Amino acid sequence: MGFLEDLTWYVWNWAMYIKSMEALVLCYYAGTIGLVFDDDDGDMQKWCWGLYDNKTMVNFPASFVSSYAPEESS
Repeated sequence: MGFLEDLTWYVWNWAMYIKSMEALVLCYYAGTIGLVFDDDDGDMQKWCWGLYDNKTMVNFPASFVSSYAPEESS
């Protein structure tokens, strides 16, 4: 099961990276649009960060544990 577990972690880390980068890019674009067209002093970007609620902060490598995986005994 080692290969599938490693592959799952690899895909999971990429998914986390893409999601965090999406939040960064979209919020900076929203902030730029708000500053240029509305002169809102960053309110639009602050609102966007509130939507993501710090989901952009990821410590890599992120570990993935399936709900179907047997529990490890310590």
